[in-house]
Amino acid sequence: NDNNRPNQMNIENKLQDAVGAYAEQELKRILSALSREATESRIELSSNPDLAVDEVSIESDGDTVAIRGGNSTSVLHGVYMFLEKLGCVFELSGERLPERLDTLTIPSFSLRERPGIAERGIRMHLNFVQDQSFFSEDEFAGFIDDMARQRFNYLLFHMYTPQQWFPFSYRGVKHLNLHLGNLNRQSLAGDMIGRDKVLVKDHWFPREFEDITDPEDLLQAIYGRFKRMMARAHERGITNCVAFEPESMPPAIMDKLPEWTGEDQSRLSAAEDLSTDWQEGWSGVKLVEPELRHPLVIDVAVERCLQCVDAFPDMDELQLISREGTNWRPKADESYDGEIARLQERFDLDDALFDRSALARVVPPDEGPEMNPKAHPYWTVLPGDDFYPTVIGSLRYVEFAIAILSDQRVVDKLAERSIKSSISVYSPNPETIRLMMPAIARMLPRGTRFHCLADYGARDIAANLPAWQPLRDAGHDIGVVSWLEFDGTMMLAQGWNDSIAENAAK
Repeated sequence: NDNNRPNQMNIENKLQDAVGAYAEQELKRILSALSREATESRIELSSNPDLAVDEVSIESDGDTVAIRGGNSTSVLHGVYMFLEKLGCVFELSGERLPERLDTLTIPSFSLRERPGIAERGIRMHLNFVQDQSFFSEDEFAGFIDDMARQRFNYLLFHMYTPQQWFPFSYRGVKHLNLHLGNLNRQSLAGDMIGRDKVLVKDHWFPREFEDITDPEDLLQAIYGRFKRMMARAHERGITNCVAFEPESMPPAIMDKLPEWTGEDQSRLSAAEDLSTDWQEGWSGVKLVEPELRHPLVIDVAVERCLQCVDAFPDMDELQLISREGTNWRPKADESYDGEIARLQERFDLDDALFDRSALARVVPPDEGPEMNPKAHPYWTVLPGDDFYPTVIGSLRYVEFAIAILSDQRVVDKLAERSIKSSISVYSPNPETIRLMMPAIARMLPRGTRFHCLADYGARDIAANLPAWQPLRDAGHDIGVVSWLEFDGTMMLAQGWNDSIAENAAK
């Protein structure tokens, strides 16, 4: 701006790290935009050990303002809370500042606040044209800055197997059959609405990467961007989590399993179903769910964990997430009862944890959300099916994730940098969630960080949260993944046109 005199501001910053420096930078920048004359108030930024880590305290008498927090991130959040008192509004679409004054008057107030949710953030599914994988880097960076201004402190990079953007190889075979976005490199029609506003030159692709066609070059370019964005997030007090799907093996590796094991492909692969067909349709990639208890499959997943940690120096958490709507169906010599018995013996599970009558209930044709038939797999349990496949599939996935994270190589690697781990299940069906939670709560080691994407609407997830009580009773650290935009907007493309009128009315 034309009158930025930060050196005249009386700011005493007692914080000694990058987040504290950014807090001071933001305070100076916005105060300069609010007033032509530098404020005469003295503002102190400091941490206070008497506060909880995520707690903020602000004391202002107009002449002196003390912004304190349990750590530097809390102080940064306190800066934004203070600026909100001056009329600033921070949104994901940007900041809105009040009209600039000649002289700024600082109000007197006292505030002490601790967030009700410790980790508040956004899970990025890096495969949609509307997600951050298609932003320009400047837009991505601005997105992270706006997250911090809204006091988010958690950013999760969800890397689908075809979008696993870090270098990975196993036994010399590289994972390079990567895809970015579900439109691949589809050309933009010259007569499409808004074509003159779209900055890519020819096809749907992040414009910095549009001309990169060599798969290894593209991997390095996108991998480099994600590293830079994680570093930026750290400087704004945001924790970085990286998630990948260990069930869905990189295709180049999956193709080698018969050679490496000497076993038939059918013995190594789970049965396919409509959900698999549907995901293959939008991703354009063959998805194969390997046999999760095979030692080589576990070893591949362990190596992916090790190489993922090495790839991202600013990673704070590693998450293993199940494939959307994970399920399991018995083959010729297997049965659901036999698989339950095996899990009971393996994890000392009581028979009371399995509601067999509910598991066997067949979904009638008129049950479930009204939607275009092509979108039915979103619901994961289709009419005519029962709940054994999704529930047993989720239990088997948790068993798989526990085996990976308990491998001593992974334990040691995570300990080197004090990286947390978490297990996440992506099963958007409320009855599946209700039926799986009692057994999962017993299977998980006590205190495990467990996330769940349990439905496609925030209201529906909230309504079903009583089903999560076994996790709380067992002392697990719970993370709720909620598709906020699925409350009527995201599904428009799948035929929920009535939701336009419904949401407008509400």
